[in-house]
Amino acid sequence: MRGFLPGIPDTTGFGSGPGYPSAGQAIEHICIAESRWRQQLQGLGRSLGVEMTIPFPVGEGPQQEASDFLREAQRRLSGNDIDGAILEVRRALEVVRKHSGWAWPGKKDIDQQTADERWSTIRAGMEHQAGGALHNDLGTKDYIYSRTEAEVLIAQTAALLRLLP
Repeated sequence: MRGFLPGIPDTTGFGSGPGYPSAGQAIEHICIAESRWRQQLQGLGRSLGVEMTIPFPVGEGPQQEASDFLREAQRRLSGNDIDGAILEVRRALEVVRKHSGWAWPGKKDIDQQTADERWSTIRAGMEHQAGGALHNDLGTKDYIYSRTEAEVLIAQTAALLRLLP
């Protein structure tokens, strides 16, 4: 676990709080019983937040093209354009569909699908969900997508990019 004093961040990812000059990185090992840790986390309730880093692929080709759409989705989301962010996710998922090589399962039973066919099904479900933000179907024409839903679609799509060849 890494921690920091809130305030002015420095380049190491650690920062300083008011009245604390910037310091170099320090590592402190603290042992906490698992039961105590779980108790503390439960006490936080819905105020608990966990940040997860989803790496965007770097390079050229389909991964880069889809990553560019996801960066634009992040930019639009930061401007509170939720539907616009989800539209960019949809564009990224179209790149994934075009370049993944995952076969569509057709009418196979789920237990008979290959791993590639299952990834294809997951991608299609995400693409369908992202398409709902365009409000062009009866199921979502009056639905208002939340910021959290846009964040989840961005994160899931970024994770799928790691599977592209």
